[in-house]
Amino acid sequence: MTEQLGIDGVRSAVAVDSDVELTPPEVFGPVLAALRADAFTLDPCSHSLALVPARHRIVPPDDGLAADWSRWPGLAWVNGPYSDIGPWLERCWRYGSMVGCIAVALVKVDTATSWWRRFVWAAAEAVLFLHERVRFIKPDAGERSGAKWPSALVFYGARNGVAALHGRLGEAMYLRPPFLTEHQADAEAIAARIVGEGER
Repeated sequence: MTEQLGIDGVRSAVAVDSDVELTPPEVFGPVLAALRADAFTLDPCSHSLALVPARHRIVPPDDGLAADWSRWPGLAWVNGPYSDIGPWLERCWRYGSMVGCIAVALVKVDTATSWWRRFVWAAAEAVLFLHERVRFIKPDAGERSGAKWPSALVFYGARNGVAALHGRLGEAMYLRPPFLTEHQADAEAIAARIVGEGER
């Protein structure tokens, strides 16, 4: 059976509703606490059963990837489909490039992939490698199901909150200096060049 993974805290097997699994609060809760927020501003790939608190949700059949995220500036939570996570991380980077915005993405740790090189190493401010594998929740029975791979939280736009999570939720790696407003255009040009080269 083909799995689609990571729809804002939701992991589901295609066409099997009973296999829907939710990201537990112990993953997103510490992030909100570290960022001193009670909810995310935007969850562009949400689900009707998602546990992640967000003021603005985009749920199927609406296409969160095609939406204009700039309508909801602030703090975005993104747990996009692992089968094609690259476009979602590019949107995270663009969202984080806006002044005052932060995007946090939950991803599978897969450092040998092109999407990791292009949208994590080259574009993110920091990565928090989670200590434990995420144990997703089955909404019908409340049972837990452990992921088969390690996960990480990728921060775009700022490092806010990463230091508070380091050692508690995972191990942090800082990738580059935080964005400075006067350098955002240069940063966008460099990242756009990297993305373009990867598509050739």
